[in-house]
Amino acid sequence: MFRNRAVSLVLVGLFVWVTGCSSYSQIELGEVADHGKVRVTLTDGAQRDIYRATVEADSLKGRLDSEDTAVHGIPLDQVSVVEVGGSDAAKTFLVVLGVTVGALLAAAAIYSASCESFC
Repeated sequence: MFRNRAVSLVLVGLFVWVTGCSSYSQIELGEVADHGKVRVTLTDGAQRDIYRATVEADSLKGRLDSEDTAVHGIPLDQVSVVEVGGSDAAKTFLVVLGVTVGALLAAAAIYSASCESFC
């Protein structure tokens, strides 16, 4: 029984670590070449991830996935926002630490409650 809880706690911790404190920050069009992947929001609200993006003439050009060999272009007048993803390691660490401490306290409370009736 304890083993299953431990595995569950580890999986929850990993889930929080992976998805927890990542965010996107807006960048200027001229900065897209400095990043491997950017998220583009179009004027119609659609979002696309563009890999190895560059600005050429009146288009934002890049690949639609990391394995794509074809270069696709989006007219600049259709680009509303360009963002780059990042993560805040300190916030993520604090969230994971909080989840871990909370889980350990809950496990200790459950153990002490079961020990009082059986010990």
